[in-house]
Amino acid sequence: MSNPEGEGWVKVKALLDGRSTYARLPGDLLLRLGVRPGFRRRFVTAGEGITRYDVAVVLIRLNGRVLPTLVVFGEEGSAPVLGAYTLMEFGMVSDPAMRGRR
Repeated sequence: MSNPEGEGWVKVKALLDGRSTYARLPGDLLLRLGVRPGFRRRFVTAGEGITRYDVAVVLIRLNGRVLPTLVVFGEEGSAPVLGAYTLMEFGMVSDPAMRGRR
């Protein structure tokens, strides 16, 4: 993973979770890499109801490919997660909007 300029690559072990929408990484890690929040987005969470989190664009290298993806600024020490949006970009999960349309 890297900031949008491709500077400061860092290896991150992340859970693959097709039920999560976006990638989520600890905010302190993102800030150390020079990633700054681009905007805030509302999310519905199981425990907190509706809340807002900072979101930015990062570069992710996975299976030899590099693509930009959205990442949510998670709590310090939270587990990194790659969600459905990122996994679809890399062709690792099916796109529900394309169901049966090949």
